[in-house]
Order: sequence, then structure tokens, then C-alpha cells
Amino acid sequence: MATPPDHDRLDELLREDLAYIDDAGFTALVVSRLPSPTRINWTRRLILGATAACGIGVAYSSTPTVPDLLHSLPTAFSVNQTLLLEGFAAVVALFIATCFVVVGREK
Repeated sequence: MATPPDHDRLDELLREDLAYIDDAGFTALVVSRLPSPTRINWTRRLILGATAACGIGVAYSSTPTVPDLLHSLPTAFSVNQTLLLEGFAAVVALFIATCFVVVGREK
């Protein structure tokens, strides 16, 4: 059975004010294998930023205003009854088909 670590010794080592902990060159090896810093590609960032700004502008200009939305609410809720019934029937058919697929996989 393994002996538990000596916590007093660990606490003593952690309390010591050491400027350097010898790691047998591990830190130098890790730092030497890090990739070199790359240059920032400002052209790419500028193009992406300008494209994003244009997209935001198009999205903002194509959205309706609040009065337009309030004006269109009554027509949005007046739905053709036949269309509503057909949509409901399609949802029920998809649900039944999904149930058949799930039950078929369980067998």
C-alpha cells in the first residue's frame, strides 16, 4: 500500500521563497517549441470588418419599423382555415411517422 505524501514537507517547500525551481530544462524546452508570433493580417481584418458592417447595415435597413409591425398584426393573425387545417394534418402525419420509426427501431 502506498504511503501518503508528507504534507508538512510540501507545505515547507511551498512556503520557501525560491526565485527558480529546477525543472531539468523542461520550461526551456516548452518555450523553444512554441510557435513564433505571426504578423497580424490587417487587410483580412479590414475586409471582414467592412463586410460585417455592410451586413449589419443591410439587416438594419431591411427590418420593418414598429408602426409597420403594428399595422401588419391584424392581417398576420387572420389565417385561412383550410391552410391551418392542412398544416395541422401535416404535423400530425409527421408525428405518426416518427412514432412508427421509433417503434420500429425498438423491435
